[in-house]
Order: sequence, then structure tokens, then C-alpha cells
Amino acid sequence: MRIIFAIYHSFDSQSAIHVFHLANELCRRGFECFVCVPSNTASVSHIGCPAFVPLTFDEALSPGSPLMQSHSQKTLIHAWTPRENVRIFTLRLAKLLRCPYVVHLEDNEETIAARQLGLSNAELLALSPEHLQHMIGPGLSHPIHSREFLEDAAGMTALIDRLLEFKPENIPGVVFWPACEDACFGPAPGKQPVSCLRRALELEDDVRLVVYPGNVHKVNFDEIFSLYLGIALVNRRGFPTRLVRIGTDFVSIAGDHFGELMDNVIELGYRPATEIPAYLAQADALVQPGGPDEYNDYRFPSKLTVFFAAGKPMLLPETNIGRYVTHEKEALVMKRGDALEIADHLVDIFQHPEKAASLGTNAREFAEKNFRWSRAASTVADFYAGILPGRFAARAGTSPSLEFCDDAFIKNTMARYAHADKIPASLSYATVEDYCDSWDHLNAFARHGDLKNVQRPWALKSILAAVPPGGRILEIGAGQPLVAAALARMGYDVTIVDPYDGTGNGPTQFEQYRAEFPEVRIIREFFQPEMPALADEKGTYDAIYSISVLEHVPLENLKSVFAAMGYYLKPDGYSLHAVDYIQKGNGDKWCRDMLLELCRLSDIAEDEMFGLLKKMGEDTETYYLSAEGHNSWRGGTPYGKFPMRVCVSLQLCTKMNKIMHHYIGGIESISREHIKGYCYDLGAPSDPVRLHLLCDSIEIGQIQANLESNNLLRLGIGNGKCGFHYRFKTELTPIDLSKIKIIPENGTESLDFIHSITNKEERKRLVYSPIDPDILKLASQCKNLLIVNHIPKTAGTSLRFAFENLFPIKQRLYHYFNIDVCSSEIWNWKFAKEPTMSFEDVVKFIIKDEIELIIGHFGPPEMNGFAEFFKIFSTAFSIAFIRNPRDAMCSLYSHARNYFGFTKSFAAYIEQPFIRNFQSKAFCGVPIDEMSFVGIADHYEKSMEALSGILGADLSVIKKNVNPKKAQAAYDYSQFADESVWKRFDELYQNDIDLYIKAKNRLFS
Repeated sequence: MRIIFAIYHSFDSQSAIHVFHLANELCRRGFECFVCVPSNTASVSHIGCPAFVPLTFDEALSPGSPLMQSHSQKTLIHAWTPRENVRIFTLRLAKLLRCPYVVHLEDNEETIAARQLGLSNAELLALSPEHLQHMIGPGLSHPIHSREFLEDAAGMTALIDRLLEFKPENIPGVVFWPACEDACFGPAPGKQPVSCLRRALELEDDVRLVVYPGNVHKVNFDEIFSLYLGIALVNRRGFPTRLVRIGTDFVSIAGDHFGELMDNVIELGYRPATEIPAYLAQADALVQPGGPDEYNDYRFPSKLTVFFAAGKPMLLPETNIGRYVTHEKEALVMKRGDALEIADHLVDIFQHPEKAASLGTNAREFAEKNFRWSRAASTVADFYAGILPGRFAARAGTSPSLEFCDDAFIKNTMARYAHADKIPASLSYATVEDYCDSWDHLNAFARHGDLKNVQRPWALKSILAAVPPGGRILEIGAGQPLVAAALARMGYDVTIVDPYDGTGNGPTQFEQYRAEFPEVRIIREFFQPEMPALADEKGTYDAIYSISVLEHVPLENLKSVFAAMGYYLKPDGYSLHAVDYIQKGNGDKWCRDMLLELCRLSDIAEDEMFGLLKKMGEDTETYYLSAEGHNSWRGGTPYGKFPMRVCVSLQLCTKMNKIMHHYIGGIESISREHIKGYCYDLGAPSDPVRLHLLCDSIEIGQIQANLESNNLLRLGIGNGKCGFHYRFKTELTPIDLSKIKIIPENGTESLDFIHSITNKEERKRLVYSPIDPDILKLASQCKNLLIVNHIPKTAGTSLRFAFENLFPIKQRLYHYFNIDVCSSEIWNWKFAKEPTMSFEDVVKFIIKDEIELIIGHFGPPEMNGFAEFFKIFSTAFSIAFIRNPRDAMCSLYSHARNYFGFTKSFAAYIEQPFIRNFQSKAFCGVPIDEMSFVGIADHYEKSMEALSGILGADLSVIKKNVNPKKAQAAYDYSQFADESVWKRFDELYQNDIDLYIKAKNRLFS
């Protein structure tokens, strides 16, 4: 019997230690064993010398793998946990070898996944499939997929009885305890030799040692903290004790949580498993922290077998293996497992040496009776033998049409073509060289007398190169499914969608092919999104291909076909198509249009397409349809009505992320409070589209377009359930509104204003044409112009009043847009009476009327941002004030709560993307060193004194728009948030902090 183990991590993991010894023991009993890991098979040396064959997942699935060689033994895959990387690998390998699998559980996988993600079990299970797919990584178990994985298993093994609660009723299961090798049974308790370990660690003779070999991760973080704290308590009670910690930290244990607790800990980091017994032999006590809960109740901590074998007094929680020992006989069993209980029991052991010795002796006897790999292997071997007779699936025989597709053909074909470096270009044409290669090695596919001589072999080769064995493949319009059936024989999961109604001169032999090719699932339908026969298969296919099909699809329908491919393909799936292309002759213009559409839908540039057509016409290697092939196409049609054409095979191979999503939608209305519209995906009309709401290219929210509207339904827009209505978290300014964009999740183009011409025209007013060089030259004559960038909450209002005392109204121009109380009459009149006025007109107006002061809230470049004024009026004197970033944020937050109805916390407010680094953004990319003057709001008098000296004018120190409670006193930051939030603020607002430091240095230098 051949057993293939699959582990979720390399041989450095505790799980791998179990598999290593179990596999070695099975090999001694005559089993042929392989152990597959994601990577780093060399790490097996950290455990010992394997009697099995170690392989990486990629090595196991490769055509040259020893697993792929012909064999007569029954094969079983033992998946060590249902974690995603193991599940995916196991399903691919089981499909390839046509063998069953069993699943091993050693933990409550749902609890581990939930804690790693910072969720409760209930919160994890409440997540949508889309969220789960995004959040569950390869090293965690997917709560839905893992259950399906178990349902289809031949059986289940478990380390502890409680894990059988996860076993489906229809499959058998067995519990076996892990064990430890003979080397772990060191000298009898009380007879261990004194080691140089204590001397190496410079420990005094009266210092006790507690040894803990185990990693730290999110799931057991609190338990390790309790252990460290318990050791500290023991020391405080007058028993000098050190914790020797062996293992890897997958989360940090430094800082505030542990602090001085680390003084009692000796961190040794990772050590090979073979070294652990030597450390345990020097321990005065061993502790397994923790207590009964949804994590510990369902596990058998790997270290406990060697704890028992070491013959040392132990502390165990009253759960998992602790339920099988007697308190104060084989171990001290803890009710809670917290720091206080750990400390109490350790002091008890240290104070009573006779009790400690008795506990160690009894623990050793318990291990000798229960923890032997020979016992575990016997249990597992009997289980294998019991399930295989009824579960073993022999290889299916070959159908008559594929008699050539035997084991030798499969092995040779995969060895020759299943290499990622053979994936074809995004756009290519068939060549004689490729045809000859197919004639030599894939002759059964290359002898049909037309373009399929090259198209069928190309499709087979391309899929073998692009998709590993076991992948899911879908063929559109297969006709006689020779390629599909061959792929199924090679271990792929293949589905065909074909109406079999004669469309495009296609076949109609549905029943014949279904009976002749049982390896393939055939669905008799036109290919489209959301087919009932493919329910729940969205985003599950590794590749979708077609052979001489797309050229028969009307141009107006190609968009729907590609939309369906986008619906069913995985995010990294392949779209592969061989099409008949008329290079010259009747129909060549239509073929050119068809190719343009195919390239557009596949995101292939026109230049690339025309370049390839030119190369194809000049290449002597181009494979053309023969006269014989054309004659077979002609059938009974007179030659005069079906004359010879120059035909070639063009081939497209693109990834799913290159396939265009076809979103229909737009923005119906927008205001400072909300935005409204609709959007749906042509490829998935009933699937809600997720929209990303951006302000100045920074995401400020996400929207689900899933609202039902009778109006949308009446107009035939989607399914009528694709509307959206989003209320902004804070009221936006007119400047912010101009920067709003909505982009579908998988799209590149933002939604336009579909029904609101007013809004569309309003946007046009905010976009100005390129600046004429003559205008720039004219603007350079402005020698006395001051441009003041009034950044909100930075003493800008006080500065404006000070400048108004110096400049008459006719020489002032404000740039506050729609804030009427601050906008000048000239500016309002110009833009109210002449809404089509260009930016150049404004510049001419400034020059003509000899404006000497421009002050206001400058927006980004597309709204006459500060950088634009700075560039045009390069000789102007540029001024801005900034403020201590913390003070500015306190003021902004208070303003938002008092005037804009913001009700959330300060911590939530600082996280808003459009608020972050708002002072830096106001400079629109202009370096502070290029500014004429930058003042500091919290040093206002000093700044005004310096500015007056530079300008040669007495600028009055006027304070306007100042909170009277804040006039003198500094903000009490603790009233807004605790220090952890301010620490987060410092991380998010580093640009503003750097800007403030530079400005302060300039002012006081």
C-alpha cells in the first residue's frame, strides 16, 4: 500500500514531527510512504533520517514525480489537517492519481482561523464567501471549504476524541494519540547527570529551571503571557526560577505586555527536535499553560508526549490529555491554568521534592504505556485497511476514441509540455514548426485535415503549461471533445458547454459524445454568465478555452462571452482561444473586425495586433489552411460560391485580469451629503458590484450597488437591483466634490454622470485647458503680487484680515469658491456672469486689473490648485501658515463635531483618507523651500513680526475666528484620545509633522 502524507508546513513544524515518526514506522511495516510539504524538504534533517521520500508540493505534482510513475499498489493520501494549501494540493493529487484521501485533525481549525484573524468563531462563520476567500490564507482552514473537504473524504483521523465532533456522519473515523521516539525516554527520574547547560547559562545552583519548547502565535499568546507571569510570581515568593524558552515567535512578545517579565526568561529560539530531550532532562518542572476553552479542548499539544517521557513533574490544564491523568499522580491538573495557579503549583513542587519525584516517575510510566509510535502506527494501519476496499477507485478504462491515451502517452506528454516556460504569448499564430512537433508527439490530434491540426494540439500544450494537473478547465463549444477527454485522463476536472444544435456548422451528437466520453461533464447550453447548470461555480475555473468557436459568434455577442469568462474564471485563470482567421479573401474584413474586438476584450493593444499580422504575412513558417482542408470545408457548396481563401489560426492566451469587465452604470446625482447612481456587470447582472469611492485618488468608502429600483427595472437596467445611494461620513466641500470618483472593484474607468447634465457641466467648469506660453510670459511681469495659501485651521482668517488693512478691495482677489462670506465681489461676478470663463481669462483679468493679493483655500491642480498659481506667477511672493499637526487636528475634529454632525470618535476621524496630512496636501507638491515665507500659527506673533520685516509693512496682529477658550492655553490631547491613538496619529501624519519641523526651523533660524 502506498501512503502519501501532505503537511501544511515544512518539517520544522510540530505536526511534521508526528508525520515523520508515523511514516517511518509505517515504512518499517512494508508501506511505501511519501511526505509532501509546501517547501524546504531539507528541513527533514532537523528531525532525523527519513525512511520515506520527502517531496515538495510542486515536485509531487510534476510530470517527472515518482508519484506519477505507473504503480500497482493501492494509493491513499493522508491530508494532515484541512488547511487551504493542503486541501488544494490533496484535491489536485487525488484527481491526478484517481485515489481517495483521509483527513487528519489535530486542532479546532475554525478557532485557530478565527483567532488568527482577530475574530470570534461566530464572527468568522458570519463572514460572506467573498470576505472569507480574501481573508483565509494558505496556512488556515476555510470554514466552508474544509467541511466540503471532509464530506468527500474516505475517512478521518484525530489526535483527541473531541475532534470527532467535526466528523461527517457518513465517513469512518479513528483516534490515535501521538507518541515520541525512544530517544525521548532519557535516564530514569532522579538519575539525570548534571549538564553543562546550567554552567553555560551561568545559573546558580539554587536556581530552578522550567523548560518550555513551543512557539508563540496569536492563538496561544495569552497562555504564554500567563506562563511568563507565573514564573515572575514564583521568583517574588523567594524561589529563584528561570524559564528556558525554546521556539519561534510568530507575534512579538516584547514591549508593554511582557516588560520586566522577560528578566526571568532565557530565550533560546528555534532548536531542532532532536535537541529537545536534552533540555527537558535539566528541568525541575514542566508546564503546559492554558485552560479549558474552544481551542484547548480540541487539541493534543505535541510537546506533552516528550514531557511525560522526560519523567519530570508536570502542570497540565484540565482539558485534552489532562482529562486522562489523575491529579497529583501523573501530573498536577490545573482548573484555570492562569498565572496564579501556575505559581501555586510550582511552589508546591519546589517545596516537596518527594512529591516531585513521584510525579515524574508516574508520568514516565504513563508515557511508556501510551506514547509509542508502534501503537499509533498499528491503529492507523488497521484504519487504512478497513476503508480502502470500499473506497479505492481504480483507473477508468480508455474510451474507443482515446485508445491512444494510455499511461505512457500521458506520462510522455506531460513531461514534454507541462512546463510554465511554454505558456504561449498573448497573441500568436500557428507555425509549421509547431505543427510538425504535434505530428511527431500528438499525432492523434494533428491528422484531421484542417486548421484543427494545429489548434487542438496548441490548446492541449497551452493548458498543460499554464495549469497544474488537477485544475478545473472549461471548454466552450467543444464539438467532438478529444482535447477535453485527454485532459480529463491527465487528471484535470473538465467541463464542456456546447448547445450541440448545429450552430456555426457545429455537431449535434450530444448523446453520442456524452456516452463516448464519460470522463467529461457535458452541459448542453450556450455559454453565458449565471447558468443554472454551473450554479456556485463562479470564479472556480483555472482556464477556459475554445477551438475554432469564437469566429462563429456574432460580434455584438462576443462581449457577453468574455463577460461570462470573467464570471467563471479564477482571478489568475487563463483565457485561451484558437480562431480561424481569413487573412485574404471573402470575409477578411469581417475577420479583421472580429480580431480587433477579441483583442480589445482581451486587453491586447492594436499596435501589437497589427505588428503580429504583418509578421505573419512575411513569415515562411506560418501554417496555412491547405487546399484539401478548404475542400473539406466546402462540402457540397459549388466552388464558385466558396472560393479558396488564405486562412490561418490565430491564438489568444491572456489571464483573467486582462479580460475586460463590462460595467454599465453612472452617477445620477451628487451633493455635499450623498451620491446616488447605479452600476452592474454585464457578465454577472444579478451579482452586486462593489464600488470604490475615491476623493483625490484616496479611497474614502466602499459601496454595494444592490438597491432595488422600479425605475431601473422599467428601463431594463440590469435586473433592477443595481442601484446605490451613499451618504458621506462627513459633509464634503465643493472642492472635495470635484475630486470624487467611483470605480467598480475590477474596473479601470470611473462612472460618469449619466442623467445629470448639470453636474456634468459643473465638472467641465473645473477643468481648464493647458496654459498658453504667452500667458506665462505675461504673468512673469507681475512683480508685486502676493499669493497667500489659506490652509484651514492655521490662522488664515486672521492673516486675511491683516492683509485687508493693507490692500484696497480692487486689488484683492479671493479664491474661496462657493464660500460666499469670503468670496470677493469681483470673483463672484466673473464666475456668475461668465461660467465658461477659462483659467487663462482669469490670469488676464489679474494682470489687467493689477491685482496685488490673491488669498484663499487653493484646491488641487485640476481646480486651480496652489501649484498652478505658483507655476504661472513664478515671480510672486508666496505665503502660507501651518500649525502644530496635533493642534490642527484637534481643531478640525471639534469643527466637524460642532458644525458638520460628525459623531464618531477622534480615532475614527484621523483615519479618514481625505483628512490625512491635509496641510501637506494644501501645498499641492510645492516644496516648502521654494515658498517665500511659511509662518507658524502657534507662533503667530513671531511669524507676523518676521513677515512684516520681509514685506516692509506693518502687519497688524489680528486674531479672528479663534476659539476664546483656546486663545492662550494649549490643547489637552488626552481629552481627545489616549496615547495609543496619538501614536497612530504620528504614524499617519508623518508628512505634516515633517513639514511643521521644517517650517519651525526656518522661522527660528
